[in-house]
Amino acid sequence: MGKITLLLVPMTIRHKILRSLDAHRRALGLDVTPYSREATGDPKFLANLARGRGVSFRSIEKAEEFMRRDPAGLDLSETIFADAAFADRSGVADV
Repeated sequence: MGKITLLLVPMTIRHKILRSLDAHRRALGLDVTPYSREATGDPKFLANLARGRGVSFRSIEKAEEFMRRDPAGLDLSETIFADAAFADRSGVADV
């Protein structure tokens, strides 16, 4: 019998964001397009993110704000948005 080599590929930030948003979408019981429209105003936001297409930082911030307004019972500490890079904006200047 042959050997199986298992490659462990680290999850990208895009995948972590997508996983967090998809969990929130499912908790709200929304399909992809209505969730995207409600969260960011762009009905193709999640589809574009999933396909690796460019999405703006502002759209990601809108989606994060949407999650924080209505966490739908999710423990947000389990999402990428609990990461210090997202949660602490004390050193970030608004432009």
